[in-house]
Formats: sequence, structure tokens, C-alpha cells
Amino acid sequence: DVAITSTLSTAISAIPIFIAAENVQSILFPFHMWAVQTSILLLFRILVRKTLKYIRRHGYNYRQVLIAGINDRSIKLEQMIKESPGYGLRVLGYIDNPNGNRIIVKDHDFPLLGNLDDLDRILRDTVVDEVFITLPIKSFYTNIQNIIKTAEKVGVEVKIPVDLFDTGFSQSTISHLGD
Repeated sequence: DVAITSTLSTAISAIPIFIAAENVQSILFPFHMWAVQTSILLLFRILVRKTLKYIRRHGYNYRQVLIAGINDRSIKLEQMIKESPGYGLRVLGYIDNPNGNRIIVKDHDFPLLGNLDDLDRILRDTVVDEVFITLPIKSFYTNIQNIIKTAEKVGVEVKIPVDLFDTGFSQSTISHLGD
């Protein structure tokens, strides 16, 4: 993205130089400017990312995460978050209906903070930056809609992991149509 933006801006700014160029040095200037500009922007971006990763690894600048649903998908998400402290995520706990998905999972390390109807209270009483929904979509469609509406009302970002189906060998992609 940085290289594309840098190339586009350099090309636009070079048009007047090519039109009014009197010597070879003035024509070469945009190419030198592009190389320096792109290098500096890429180095700065890498430096910022490495610095943020270092800070997050040491327990600062993290986002508090609440996971809706206790199941195999949520356990995988929890493991991924624990194994990657550079992402800057910290799991607060889970919300789920007692035996709502009829699967008993005991491998999770974080507390059950309440049921799905307690989300509004939890979001108001606790600092939550993101809610990850790992509930089965087919059987919890209405609950998922309520979670999204409640989080939107409070101003908390909602994320739904995209590994919705076990696809086996096929490769899945996400596309947008319209809005």
C-alpha cells in the first residue's frame, strides 16, 4: 500500500517536471524522490509495528476482548490470542447461555462472566474493546443479532471469526457485494 501510494503521488507530481524539463537531471529527480520517499515510509512503518509488538508483549497497549460462546472455535481463538501476545489482545472472559450449545468445554482458562443476556451489563461495568462471537450462527442467529446491536449501542467493536464452516480441502474467500 505504501509503495502504491508513493508511486501514484510521485507520478502525479512528475508530470509538470517532464513537461517543463530542460535537462536530464530534472527528469531523474522524481525517480530519486520516489526511492527515498518509499524507503523512508516503509522503514517507518516497520519500526512502528516492531515497537508496538514489543510494547504489547510486555503487557501494555492491549485491547480487552470478550468472547461470546464457549465451544471448540472459542478455545482455538483463546489459544491463538495466548500464543500471539504481539497482537495486543487480552481475553477478559466468556459469555454463554448455560449449556446453550449443548457442548461442555472445560479447556478454557478464563471465567464465564455471565449469560448472553448479561452482555449489556458487562459492557457497561467492564472495559471491553472488542467482542468476538464464536456462537454457531444457525442456532444462535437471534442472539448474535442482539449481541451486535448491544455492542453497537455501547460503542464496542464486534468481530466474527470467518472460519464458519469446516471446508476440508476447499479454499474459501470473502467477497463484498455493494455495501
